[in-house]
Amino acid sequence: MNFMQLAILALVGTFLAVAVKKENPSIGLCVSLITGLLLLFIAAQSAAKIFYSLETLAAKASISGKYIEVIVRVMAITYLARFAMDVCEEAGEKGIASQVDLAARLLIAASSVPVLLAVLQMVEELL
Repeated sequence: MNFMQLAILALVGTFLAVAVKKENPSIGLCVSLITGLLLLFIAAQSAAKIFYSLETLAAKASISGKYIEVIVRVMAITYLARFAMDVCEEAGEKGIASQVDLAARLLIAASSVPVLLAVLQMVEELL
């Protein structure tokens, strides 16, 4: 699916959600959520191509797969957290959105520990 089709899907979903929210806010939120999930699913298919390219580059550069795994995990956490935060904010739950943001930051920090340890080990070996 090309970007023009994604944009059209997003606009149609947005217009439907706005129109329905006037009559029934909970159904409007559901329309918005379904549209967002569809867009996320379609984008995830494109992301698979990126991950395959990263794996190919890592193999050519003799980079450990665990570092690529960290990059993929951090990207997934970032995108999914942003999606969850947007849904929470749209539902009027800014407090929950803030907690999702905090949890995502902590998960990213925890996911990055293996890379940090590898860098420290390299520095230690140089000294």
